Amino acid sequence: HRNEIALRAAKEKAEEGEKLKAAFLDNMSHEIRTPLNSLLGFMGLLSDELQDNLSEDQTFYFDLIQQNGNRLARTMQEILDISHFSSGTYKVKNDLFDITEIVKVQSEEKVEEAIAKNLKFNLDFPEFELKATTDEYCLRLAVAHLIDNAIKYTDEGHVTVGVSRIDANIEIRIEDTGPGMDDEMQRRIFVAFNQGTIGHSKQYQGIGLGLSLVRVYLDAIHATIDLDSSMGAGSRFKIHIPT
Repeated sequence: HRNEIALRAAKEKAEEGEKLKAAFLDNMSHEIRTPLNSLLGFMGLLSDELQDNLSEDQTFYFDLIQQNGNRLARTMQEILDISHFSSGTYKVKNDLFDITEIVKVQSEEKVEEAIAKNLKFNLDFPEFELKATTDEYCLRLAVAHLIDNAIKYTDEGHVTVGVSRIDANIEIRIEDTGPGMDDEMQRRIFVAFNQGTIGHSKQYQGIGLGLSLVRVYLDAIHATIDLDSSMGAGSRFKIHIPT
């Protein structure tokens, strides 16, 4: 009986610790993002005002500030999401959505990034709606992270995004012709703070939260994800959403 009481107390203490951590990160995020948004907003206005008079180097500096500011804001949101989902403070909001439309919007936002890397960006969407009950925030960010990941790690070839109905599920496909992953990398890829290369010399930006968040988002909406990849043969992610 004493052991049971001690275990219950330890569980309650751990849960309280998670809630305090989430509250702390919420406050820190607010304190960082509020001035960051002001800086980026006024920097954008200043850039527009001076656009005709800026040299090539000055234009580059403004773009660099914008890119790194957006990167910092994205990192803060990823850390917040990990905290909210692990502490149970995020409440899933299920509603009926057109899955095709959600994926199409996320894809269109990434077209310029793919073009900038000279990648062919293939879209394969049905002409009719494919509806399912889901949390729009979780699905939208899961798809966005997967497309970001495909573009980031692919230096030549193509990225393909598609949606289709497979039996009782809606399938979302994100494929790339990147370097691919061996079996060990595939086992670690959905673990937080993990990337293909670790350390200050790693080739790609980011703190390794993207794919771990994908798993968290999809678990929250009871969707599954499959990965098919091998070294030198690209990667193929498939999300299955029950209808």
